[in-house]
Amino acid sequence: MNLSFGIEIELLIRPKPLPKMRDYLTRFGWGNQDTKKLALRRALAKLITQASIACDVTHHEQGGVTIYDAWTVADEPALDQPPGYYGLEFISRVLDTTTHWVFEISTVFRVIHQYCDILVSSGCSTHVHMSPMLPRKFTRNDVIKVMMAAAYFDDPITRMMPPDRKDNEWAKSNFLPHKAVADEIWTAYSQVSVRTWGHMFQVCQKAVLELKPDSMWQKIASLQIFRDKYLAWNIKPLQDCGTIEFRRPPGVSNAQDACHWVAFSLGFMSSALSTSLDSARSRTTIPVVPEAKRYIENGLRIFGRESLAALRPELMVEDRRPPTRMTAQQLAIIQMQKEKYRKKKSYFEEKVCSHELLILSDDHSN
Repeated sequence: MNLSFGIEIELLIRPKPLPKMRDYLTRFGWGNQDTKKLALRRALAKLITQASIACDVTHHEQGGVTIYDAWTVADEPALDQPPGYYGLEFISRVLDTTTHWVFEISTVFRVIHQYCDILVSSGCSTHVHMSPMLPRKFTRNDVIKVMMAAAYFDDPITRMMPPDRKDNEWAKSNFLPHKAVADEIWTAYSQVSVRTWGHMFQVCQKAVLELKPDSMWQKIASLQIFRDKYLAWNIKPLQDCGTIEFRRPPGVSNAQDACHWVAFSLGFMSSALSTSLDSARSRTTIPVVPEAKRYIENGLRIFGRESLAALRPELMVEDRRPPTRMTAQQLAIIQMQKEKYRKKKSYFEEKVCSHELLILSDDHSN
């Protein structure tokens, strides 16, 4: 099964003093403090478009919308900006596993590196939205499979992450105690060593199957399975645009890392949708990192050599450094930012919703 997807990349950007960049910045209003960041976004969009990758900027401040079939250079106001740097987000068009997506992402990064300095702070992250390619759509059973796989491999995936993404406030585990996670979910996860993975899988299945067919996805929020979008696996977009978002990956400064996390996400999703975990039902132990690595690699194989080659083996081993801990002040700031943006759709969600694509199917047979 081929997948559609999109990537959101948060970066801190500083324009280089190159004649072409200076010319575009001046043309787009760099001299005006109020339009400085917009001028940088428009200059980068112009340069990326000249590299044969359609790109534009959002104009929310002017009542506009995100363009569906082009990349977008958007403002990322949640990032702390060191002097001279500007927080931006680069959002892909809707890509799929039949396209030369590695080349496209690499081209975008080549332009950014040519004309700008890149800084990746601990606040930067990378998100990947995924869905089946049309005409297929996510079904109820698909969501059960994804939830089961996400639970089963939650620990080894966490172990692969760098310190600032292991227990990140913007991408918490879906299966550990947290106010955003329903009690029955994290309780079942905590009891795996006694009650087996089969019990955990039954809880995942029951949580989805209890939804009524005529209002299935609208009821996800009211059932409070996952009460927030700030989780590793964000299922909130299912309700509006039909995607599942993987929020765990760290910020990236180059195309190789960006492509790795796309391939990582696609491989996981592919295996989750096509591979049964029935053999794990009687287990009471947590899978190890090499098992998760094989699972992701096997899922990628159906997409061909380009996708499999995008994986970076050195990023698929356990990172034994402890999780980054936030101070009380940092946590308070993050909480305020969360409340500010909680109801806002991501830019990629806006792309899909504006195109009225990927309306979730109520087909229970798949």
